[in-house]
Amino acid sequence: MDNSYSVVSVADMLGVSSSTVKKYYLLLEEKNYRFKRNQKGKLTFSYDDVNLFRRLILLKNEPGMSVNKAVVQLVQESGVAQQSKNGNIHESVIIERDLLFIHLLRDTKKELLAAIKEVDRLNEERIEEFEENIEQRFKRVYKNLKSLKDKEGSTLINQ
Repeated sequence: MDNSYSVVSVADMLGVSSSTVKKYYLLLEEKNYRFKRNQKGKLTFSYDDVNLFRRLILLKNEPGMSVNKAVVQLVQESGVAQQSKNGNIHESVIIERDLLFIHLLRDTKKELLAAIKEVDRLNEERIEEFEENIEQRFKRVYKNLKSLKDKEGSTLINQ
């Protein structure tokens, strides 16, 4: 089973335009990263290539990072990660996959913590509203009791 993807399908998977994928693969190829081509010479991408693009997108979005810097870092980290002649995935690709997973976990953790903080904030607001409602009800009950007491006192005086 051959899992190879076209520029268009990679763009769809990543949520970017085809021209963005083209820009990324050309930058990577400038740094000696080589992608496979089919028998007709058409460029094809493996699942690992797609993950490389995902890692590139994550890196370029970090503060102080540009696409070019991200490409250089990826190529350095991966040691120009390619499949070896016998078809086994180079160890650096596995490291890249692990780094991507760690990155995704960190981002997910940040998002979850932000969501928890927002829920806490909303709960605090609701507690304050409840406390205010309770205080207002207490004041009304107290006022009603006082007015009842005053009425009873005036009724006794009038008799």
